[in-house]
Amino acid sequence: MTGAASDDHKPAVSMTADRPRTRLVEDELGYCNFAEAIAAGLMSRAGDDGLVIAIHGKWGSGKTSAVNMVVDALEKGEGALDQDAKTIIVRFNPWWFSEQKDLTRAFFGELNASIGQKLSRGVRDGLRLIARKVTGATDLVSAALAFTPVGGLAKPVADAIKAAGEEIPEERSLEDVRDTLADALRAEKRNIVVIIDDVDRLVADEVRQIFRLVKSVADLPRVTYLLVFDRDIAVRALERPSDPDGPEWLEKIVQASFDLPPVAQTDLNRLFLQRLSAIVGDEPVPDVVRWGNILHGAVAPWLRTARDVGRLANAIAMAWPAVKGEVDVSDFVAIETMRLFEPALYHFIRNHPDELTGAEPQQGRQEDRQAFGDQLLATVDGSRRARVKRALPYVFPRLDAIFANTWHGGDWRKIERDRRASSKRRFPVYFNLGLGDGIIASAELDALRATYDDPGKTRDMIKTYVAAERRTGGTRASVLLNTLMAQAGDVPESQAKRTARALLAAADLFFNPVDGWRTPEDLPVRWAISFAIEPVLEKLSPDQRAALLGEAIDGPSLNFATYMVTSMSVEHGRAGDKEAKLEDERGLSLEAVVDLEQRLAARLARDAQSGALQEFDDAAGMLWAWARLTSVETVHDWISEHFDEPGFAPWLMRTFTGEGTSFSFGDMVSQRTYTVNRASLSELLDVDRLQVIAEAMVADGVDADSAAEHFLIGLKGRD
Repeated sequence: MTGAASDDHKPAVSMTADRPRTRLVEDELGYCNFAEAIAAGLMSRAGDDGLVIAIHGKWGSGKTSAVNMVVDALEKGEGALDQDAKTIIVRFNPWWFSEQKDLTRAFFGELNASIGQKLSRGVRDGLRLIARKVTGATDLVSAALAFTPVGGLAKPVADAIKAAGEEIPEERSLEDVRDTLADALRAEKRNIVVIIDDVDRLVADEVRQIFRLVKSVADLPRVTYLLVFDRDIAVRALERPSDPDGPEWLEKIVQASFDLPPVAQTDLNRLFLQRLSAIVGDEPVPDVVRWGNILHGAVAPWLRTARDVGRLANAIAMAWPAVKGEVDVSDFVAIETMRLFEPALYHFIRNHPDELTGAEPQQGRQEDRQAFGDQLLATVDGSRRARVKRALPYVFPRLDAIFANTWHGGDWRKIERDRRASSKRRFPVYFNLGLGDGIIASAELDALRATYDDPGKTRDMIKTYVAAERRTGGTRASVLLNTLMAQAGDVPESQAKRTARALLAAADLFFNPVDGWRTPEDLPVRWAISFAIEPVLEKLSPDQRAALLGEAIDGPSLNFATYMVTSMSVEHGRAGDKEAKLEDERGLSLEAVVDLEQRLAARLARDAQSGALQEFDDAAGMLWAWARLTSVETVHDWISEHFDEPGFAPWLMRTFTGEGTSFSFGDMVSQRTYTVNRASLSELLDVDRLQVIAEAMVADGVDADSAAEHFLIGLKGRD
């Protein structure tokens, strides 16, 4: 979605059926860990008793995909076992059988077909006998043949066997037959997992029949039933005026229930963007910020399940070839979202082009504007009206005059050039066709805390989080940092010292190129680290705090240690331009701070001379601290001495180019900005000389990491 595709190479329309995923490696919704956990539980079962497990999830939430991944995880976990020790998987989808009377026979037919010759004759005979009892004198052989495509003779043969079976008396009770089958199953080495999916797609009587069926055979050894359904729908199906206890069947039948993990909105957004990119190809997006606003404000709030993503992507894929090159892709996606999820709103918009396109005139009565806004909002449910009020002005800016008392003049020529939906001429084109590893587990936190007595081990563990990149971008280290921030206040006083020492040693690991210098919540990373550590330090005595900060200065996280000492200096008015805090508001005494400053100055000088300082990508704070603690001339001379060394100038550019984000009024996404303070930087180095080097790097195409380009942008912005 960046450059225009030629007409000769149009991207193929990408439409997909609502097919579930089948393997763990295909996981796009964060179900992998859930599936592996269920599979581990199934593999650990001794099998002495029967078990019924339920997996709950709403329609479209990916229940079948999750169950497929359970099977995949089970097969992988048992990969090293002999074939005669592996779990037998039986899959039964009652939705495939339309008539209620066929469900029980179909179930036993599928069970028999899946087991085949894998188990003993005693088990097979036992299943045939119990099937006859449960299905009402219908032999399992008949049921199996009736649902097996073996040619034209299958049905007549099945009927004949069924008729013969009905004439053969069976004197044994169901309990006796079940006991015999149970004994045969206990003698087996293999477990059986029976998966019954799509129970919530059945009509109410069929749902009840499935639960009766499971109840009748639920207590067989080595057999686990895995039922998959939307619990709310199943409960409604079991409710009958004549049987008020119907819903309690679930509790009586199901021994363990699990809800599908919630899918992160970021994962749904990512899925949608992948599908959208496959559809629109390199269609240009003139205003990336505006597209971000529309995505997060007018599209993402309506994407609640993977099925929602698929439905919207397929709708766009169907309509896109007819309007490609004639619409703004951002507006088109927003309007298709309304068409699919808010049809009444969509039709209202389509029927009111005069009130929505162009600029809102300032003359006219506010009462009339308000009445129109009320009519528009009346087309959606009250719970979603605030969402619509925020979303629609991105597509039709004149609505801001109604919802926010803000007027947009706008350039109608640009709106037309951009093929926006708010263009009076372009508006009909949009309507003529009319067609969420972002959590740190408690066990992981416990494992991290167990390393605190050895800060080196803490660093090693956090390095694994830095190396673990997330599907949605960034690393798990940023998730861990957010968790540490949230739980900093809960650290017991008895654990504060070991916790603070370990985190101070590991702090610099959270500064990494993948996560950048700001958290996903747009908080500076050093602030986030301080929010994770300072509440812990506050639980210690001043002497203990000073001792730990002294260790940090000599430790592996010099960047954050510099930040902490500078913060202490600010409290005493020794750094920055703020007045000193009151004595009872300071973390350390003046004597302690002076001692830390001296130790920090000595460490910075050593690292500067050894070259270790250049290993930090963000050393600006350390260089300014060094200059403050010694003299500007000291740092200036050191920089001048090394200026011509290979790689030193690009390092200076990276070090002194500030990165940030900015928001325009009403934006929901930020723009990247770069700043360089020429005046202050001139105290430390020859800025003109560095600028010449940067310009040459850009001109010669040797600016691999864009350090020179960003430095020049920063200079231009401040000049």
